Amino acid sequence: MGNSCCNATTFSEQEKKELLLKGVSVYYLKYVFLQEVQDSGLDVGNATVYDLEDLRSGDHGLIRRKGENIICPRDGNLGASYVDAIVNTTADTPYTSRANIMLSYCWSYKIREIVETLASKCETDALNTKQAFVWICCLCNNQHRISDSDVPFDEFYSIFHSTVTGVGRVWSMMTPWDNPHYLKRVWCVFELFVSNTEDEVEAEIIMPRDQEEAMIDSLEDINKLLDVLSKTS
Repeated sequence: MGNSCCNATTFSEQEKKELLLKGVSVYYLKYVFLQEVQDSGLDVGNATVYDLEDLRSGDHGLIRRKGENIICPRDGNLGASYVDAIVNTTADTPYTSRANIMLSYCWSYKIREIVETLASKCETDALNTKQAFVWICCLCNNQHRISDSDVPFDEFYSIFHSTVTGVGRVWSMMTPWDNPHYLKRVWCVFELFVSNTEDEVEAEIIMPRDQEEAMIDSLEDINKLLDVLSKTS
């Protein structure tokens, strides 16, 4: 639920830029966020991001409720992003910090699958989940502002480009491997293009573990693989 309303703090322009790059740890997502989803009454195994927050509704979902009574440190108005509403309980294990990973994904993905895929990727790359801070739009953009008005494409692009280059690493999550929803979303394809055309950005495609295994198994059936590739090219 939302915390108590607090007074606005004045930030420099550089500090505001850093706020826009704030990410949440994979550790927090796995051990705190998923519990919040479950406690909210949603089916944590099947709930999608859309189930967590329907921006078309006047009723705030889990994401907007988190910061609904908090002054946004970015613009000084009531209603903060989810990530800005997280309280770092201990200095040695912060839940939020400057993002070192940006996740490109679809809101239609199941939230548990997103978190488990991030955790699995951290395990594969030997990354400490407490030090892997992810910029994920549903939690790091201020959904109070996005739901309030239509944001022009040029403004969205400017923010996105600054985020991609500021973070420097993009993980594009695709599932299912043989018919990825990701490639059916124009904005996702645009994100994939930008992240792969910026020289200073490290871009990778990630998948849920079961989808990785299914793709590897498909290598034994060249006709199926070619059929999938023909549909996604």
